[in-house]
Amino acid sequence: MIILPKEKPILKDLNSYYINLNRLFEHYQGEIGTGAVYFKSPSAEGVIFFDNDEFLNGYLKDKTGEITGKPAIDRLIETAADNNFTVSIYTIDQDYISFWANLQDAKKIYTDLSTEFTDLEGLIKKMEAEKLTGYIDASFGNDQNGGLIFFNNGSLFGGSYSWDAHDLGKAQSSHQYLISKTKEQGGVFHVSKLPSLKSPDNGATGKEENSIAFNIEALEELLRVFENMVTADKSIKTDFKTLLRKKFVENVKNYPFLDPFAAEFEYSDGSIRFDGDASEEDLFNGVFISVKSLAGDLKLLPALKKSLAVWHKQYDVLLAKYGLSI
Repeated sequence: MIILPKEKPILKDLNSYYINLNRLFEHYQGEIGTGAVYFKSPSAEGVIFFDNDEFLNGYLKDKTGEITGKPAIDRLIETAADNNFTVSIYTIDQDYISFWANLQDAKKIYTDLSTEFTDLEGLIKKMEAEKLTGYIDASFGNDQNGGLIFFNNGSLFGGSYSWDAHDLGKAQSSHQYLISKTKEQGGVFHVSKLPSLKSPDNGATGKEENSIAFNIEALEELLRVFENMVTADKSIKTDFKTLLRKKFVENVKNYPFLDPFAAEFEYSDGSIRFDGDASEEDLFNGVFISVKSLAGDLKLLPALKKSLAVWHKQYDVLLAKYGLSI
């Protein structure tokens, strides 16, 4: 099932027969940075999600079945002219693009819930209690009006709404508006959940993305890249270990395991030692948020984002799960 933004596309009804798709992507990667290109024909439909550097994920459904990832991207681009697709382009906020790129794997767990028996506000609270990572698809009036409410481990995580014209920063007021409209006009809701997340290459490493081992592996690579960047910058006089320790101390209130005196977490010589009982999410968030904050303090955030392009793609599902982005 293809999940698209509820907002209107910024461009629609292009005919793929007349389009140079490589140049189209190149243009919009520079113009909007992050988004999706949707392909529709009588016999097939597909979508490609992209950021300003690369394709993030693809999905194709036709008479032969469904495929995802690079095979879907390659086939969409190679057969676009033959399939004579109608092409639409959506902009997606960069903070949400990794989440969007993985939503195509979500599976419906509740379908066709109506306001006759279900209250949207109550459904949201239920999904928070169930620690949902996924979304509620809610419509009211007619199928053209509605929204997607995103959840990350039970926490509301933005959304996509038919009236918001790409402004994803208004998620709180928008989902309240959605609640009120479903009460006034009636509505129908579907709930979908992201499956258990596996590491790249279909889990070839044997580590699940919700395991401590996988979190540590990702954080070690993140810290190594950042440490090399800081060390190479001759304008920074303080050593990396001291800078990182000071930043950890700033975040101890929210992430106690970062307290140097607790001796639960240590990064040295490119490796992490962790002996605490923090959750996988707290472990990852505490270190990631500290690194991002320190990079901002040092005015290295744009350079770090560029250096982490490969890392970001490798761990994009993990980042999406925790609602994070460089």
